Amino acid sequence: MRLCVSSPLLSDVIVATDSEEILEACAKRGWTAQMTSSAHRSGTERVHEISNRAAADVYVNVQGDEPLVRTEQIATLVEVMKDTTVQVGTVKTPCAAEEIRNPNAVKVVTAEGGRALYFSRATIPSIAMAYSRAI
Repeated sequence: MRLCVSSPLLSDVIVATDSEEILEACAKRGWTAQMTSSAHRSGTERVHEISNRAAADVYVNVQGDEPLVRTEQIATLVEVMKDTTVQVGTVKTPCAAEEIRNPNAVKVVTAEGGRALYFSRATIPSIAMAYSRAI
């Protein structure tokens, strides 16, 4: 959160939460936070709720379980969103070998141009692996 608040690329940062504890922790640190519905299944749904209350050119969704988000990742995402034909963007990084089977690590399959085809917490076999099994 500190990185997000200190980013010169973000003019405002709002923590969207359904937790009184997180709301209070944000208040103690001077961070803006808003309560959202507890019925949401994801941070993306929370951001959508906030987007109906707070107008912005771009909404950057940094999940609470991403404490190691880097400045360059925010910069990459903001740059992608400058293209007015892009409605949604996400940052992907190479998956470390030890994370491949980790269900807490979200994996992405992309088309050659980089467009995301689908996301999965399950292990995604590579094309090379699929071919090696077929031979």
